Amino acid sequence: MKIKSAAILAAAALLVTALAGCSAPSHRTAAGPTSTSLPKPSSPITLHILDVSGDLNTSKPIIQAFAKANPKLVDSIQFETGSAPDVVGKVQAEQQAGRVDIDMILTGPLALAQMAGQKQLVKVLPTYSSHLPDLDKTLTPAAKDFSTLANGYGVITSGGGWAGPIWAYNKAKVTDPPKTPQALLAWAKANPGKFVYANPTSGSGPANAFIDALPYMLKDKDPGDPINGWDKTWAYLKELNQYIARYPSSTSPTFVGLGDGTYDLAASEAGWDLLEHSTKVLGSSYGIYAFDHPILSSDGHFIAVPKGVPASHITVDLALASWLLKPQHAAQGYATSNVFPAKGVELSMAAPDVQAAAKSYYGLSLFSKLDKARTTLPLNGDKVQAMYDKWNQLIGSQK
Repeated sequence: MKIKSAAILAAAALLVTALAGCSAPSHRTAAGPTSTSLPKPSSPITLHILDVSGDLNTSKPIIQAFAKANPKLVDSIQFETGSAPDVVGKVQAEQQAGRVDIDMILTGPLALAQMAGQKQLVKVLPTYSSHLPDLDKTLTPAAKDFSTLANGYGVITSGGGWAGPIWAYNKAKVTDPPKTPQALLAWAKANPGKFVYANPTSGSGPANAFIDALPYMLKDKDPGDPINGWDKTWAYLKELNQYIARYPSSTSPTFVGLGDGTYDLAASEAGWDLLEHSTKVLGSSYGIYAFDHPILSSDGHFIAVPKGVPASHITVDLALASWLLKPQHAAQGYATSNVFPAKGVELSMAAPDVQAAAKSYYGLSLFSKLDKARTTLPLNGDKVQAMYDKWNQLIGSQK
């Protein structure tokens, strides 16, 4: 997920001092970088997890299985969900009060960048790399590439490959879905108010994947520069704006509106589409498809650790991250996820009910084909905020 952020990702590259009390001697790992040891908790802890990325939609049962399998580490888990744009303020309040109750944050790269830019996070890599599997061997090439966005302040535990855009549609109303950006524009003009994507500044994954991929699809001058390199993209979005009734404040209302007939076509991505079908928000009369010769934007979620967390709790955080990266555990999320950061995740590893749910979903064959499509990294840091500001100026302020 993406957030409204003024933080610059480059600021996250500043070194963060280790937590007070975490002064165990360092040693060399097999991979080479210096890694600091961490103590185990003296008794099982209550693990407080804050999710600002929607990750628990997939990972919650896998995390619960971790707690059950590790009773010496975890006594219970306290789950909390929050808003990505508000997470900096929440963490700041706890740190200023000298009492950090949040043990870990499940976050997308941009919320992570904002927290790191405010020096709120522990730099877990390579500081504590000995508490994790060898990520060079564990992660897929796409996930390793995506992980560079974290600058060591987070461990990728979900996604990391392509996300979208793909398109969800009412098959009864859209008999010939548009297969290019130009065809989408023409369809929206012919069907005003029936195409929707969420306000991207809310952190909507589908909306941001659509906008991030658009300058590549339109062959704009510089897809990495939304201010000086997106002439074609901004012209396209301004024209499309004429035929869009509203920009919902988050992703969920776009699918609710699709399901109730308010819209006939909506921006989507793999995780969201699987989730909306598995939870019956969208039924079998709603399909998904991709553009011809698609160009896709990647997305993923990280585990991040706020500064002020006890060293023994970081041990548990990283043990959970390691658990989530094991293929047999990641596969348990197959019914609501399709892209995994670890190599070797197979549907056959999932529980029988998860396999049945995934096999019943008609979109898996499309997702398999899209694994071969061109994938680009999303905008990050100050470039995202610049894009949001210009989108608000040119698009959002007009509604």
